[in-house]
Amino acid sequence: MVNHSATFDAYPSSRHGLRVTPHAEKPLSVEEYEHQYGLKAKDWIQERYKNLGIEPPAIDDGSSRAKAFRD
Repeated sequence: MVNHSATFDAYPSSRHGLRVTPHAEKPLSVEEYEHQYGLKAKDWIQERYKNLGIEPPAIDDGSSRAKAFRD
């Protein structure tokens, strides 16, 4: 990915451009992370609920379906 920005209305001055190319590390899978760092990966949403002091929403297993229009 490259972000390119240039000014086109600089006449009679000379025009210049600026190009930025980001560099990043290759993303790791959960298994690679745990193997490389020796740590257990955390579920970020569960950690967020815990930090906010709230209960996560109940998981719908599909056994109880809410009534809808014309049901």
